[in-house]
Amino acid sequence: MIATIAGTLGYMPQDSVVLFFYGGARPGPVHRFDAPMPGQMAGFGSSMKQLFHDQRLDATGVYIYLFSDDLNREQARHLGAELLGEALAAVTKADVADAVRVTSAGWESLVHTGSTGSAEQVAQSVDLIAWTSDERIVSAPRRGPVEPPAYCADEAAAARVTKYRAGYGCLAEVHAQELWEQRHPAGEELAGLWEHLIAGARGETVERLAAALVYPSAARFAVCAVTADPGSANFELTWLRTLGVTDVPGGVVDPDRARAQAVRHGLHAVAGCTPVADRAHVFALLGLLAWMGGHGADAIEWLDMAGEVEAVDENGVSKAPLVTIVMTAMNTLGVHPAANEQQM
Repeated sequence: MIATIAGTLGYMPQDSVVLFFYGGARPGPVHRFDAPMPGQMAGFGSSMKQLFHDQRLDATGVYIYLFSDDLNREQARHLGAELLGEALAAVTKADVADAVRVTSAGWESLVHTGSTGSAEQVAQSVDLIAWTSDERIVSAPRRGPVEPPAYCADEAAAARVTKYRAGYGCLAEVHAQELWEQRHPAGEELAGLWEHLIAGARGETVERLAAALVYPSAARFAVCAVTADPGSANFELTWLRTLGVTDVPGGVVDPDRARAQAVRHGLHAVAGCTPVADRAHVFALLGLLAWMGGHGADAIEWLDMAGEVEAVDENGVSKAPLVTIVMTAMNTLGVHPAANEQQM
């Protein structure tokens, strides 16, 4: 069954919850979700109950699979056999045939004692299904650990960031579209800074970006600058494509992986030079890149960290609107369309 899931999805899931319904006119449906972290399990169970409420599924039973090395056996059993199993049985009336934990070392049933297997057995079965069906099954990328970068800016670096920020004060009144399409002087400079960062530059490049990213216009401009060559397309369309909107000309942005990796490394350096209270936009950009790469759980962690340091003005309006925009797009779309294409 685990190999069948890989054959159905076209890839072997990682960090995922997969629901395989059966017993209807045909096998399925099969649903895949990002696996929650230990502290998010209760909310995940409630979300699944709401999602399937009043849905009429052509199925009499369901298998629950937890693909995760982050959850230990007790956490996996609580999530799969209890939270998910009870919720699905209550709202779909489907019998839970099994809840199975799948790790890099092997698999084990969380319901039936003694039902286990090795990773080698799974790999052999996947290869067999791929061969008999002439389907290509790929490995989904495993997410890396999400750790907030340490605040490592010394007093001299902090003073330079403050000095650069004074020079970027004009960004408080400038719209990102003006930076892009009207070739505002600050926009031209920021575009060059992003390219230098991607090429590996640090020092003044990092400090200037740390100074500018506190402004929403610079953060919104960055969304396009880190995923496409500035000026290569209409700003608004690139902005929408990056957020995964599919009904705009040109389709969603699928950034080059090497470029995305270089941006991630650079943003960690930028965060290190950014005062803690001003890091919301940096974390939101890291969350956006994680989501576009198919790592939804990582994206949520970054956005949660962004929310913790997000500041508001005297009217209660967020000074970091990118956090809300990216989170709303994630909640609306689920898996980013570009990530779906990468795993096909």
